[in-house]
Amino acid sequence: NAYGFIGVQNTQEISAEIISIVDNAIQMLAIILENQEQSQLLSAEKESLAAAVAVRTAELQDHRTRLEFAIVGSKGGEWFYEYDPDDASGEFTPIAVFYSPQLKQFIGYRDDEFPNSLEAWDQQIFPEDLLFIQQKVRAVLTGRQEFLDEEFQIYHKDGSVRWLATQGRVQRAE
Repeated sequence: NAYGFIGVQNTQEISAEIISIVDNAIQMLAIILENQEQSQLLSAEKESLAAAVAVRTAELQDHRTRLEFAIVGSKGGEWFYEYDPDDASGEFTPIAVFYSPQLKQFIGYRDDEFPNSLEAWDQQIFPEDLLFIQQKVRAVLTGRQEFLDEEFQIYHKDGSVRWLATQGRVQRAE
């Protein structure tokens, strides 16, 4: 903490105007010193937060890498649907859809060949299984069921039919 003093010493009488100027200068100096102190504190806090963010980012990347290894090692894939939490229509139309390259590969497609589209995915599901899976997904989305853990038939790009086991759960934004 730095402090400053301004003093005036004169054997002659000091006018009220000079006293006012000196008082204002002292007040301005006090404000400048306080702002410098606050700036130093904020700078230290910023550095601390940046370090914490860097550590957390590295941890998340490490977890993501482990998850990817687990998925690839299991010859599985991942999928993700994002829904608008404010949509009260009850339609559950996703605003974002993602299917991993490994999941697309399971049904015979390269990542760039198969769109991240619920409609395209539904067209791959065996017709006798589609309504069942849609009902199970809706049960999870509405909270009537906690997890999705089902098996269904899905068409491969070559026309053959494969069985796919899928698991999922809803993660609501906090």
